[in-house]
Amino acid sequence: MEFGSVQPEEHDGVETELFVGNLPWTTDENTLQDRFCVYGDVNFVKVLYNHEGRSKGIAFLQMASSQGAHAAIAAENGADCGGRALRVNLSSDKSKVEAPRAPFAD
Repeated sequence: MEFGSVQPEEHDGVETELFVGNLPWTTDENTLQDRFCVYGDVNFVKVLYNHEGRSKGIAFLQMASSQGAHAAIAAENGADCGGRALRVNLSSDKSKVEAPRAPFAD
């Protein structure tokens, strides 16, 4: 085999988890699966709910490839979903997460 003769595969095998925020409370896993599958295979979707069963307006989903994840971020971050601008980024992207606040002084 010659160097450089390997062709890239459609999926790179990297599983990339995305954070999706500012979701309408009516959004469920099926809705997100349908919305994000156009960017590549979706391995799982998990919408978070409070103890009363109401959506917290956030979800995590895992794309099968980093290309699919980055395509989803590029297309969906800021996109309208039920009148709300979605927030989509890599769930491991620490630069997008605010630093914890200092405790209140007595």
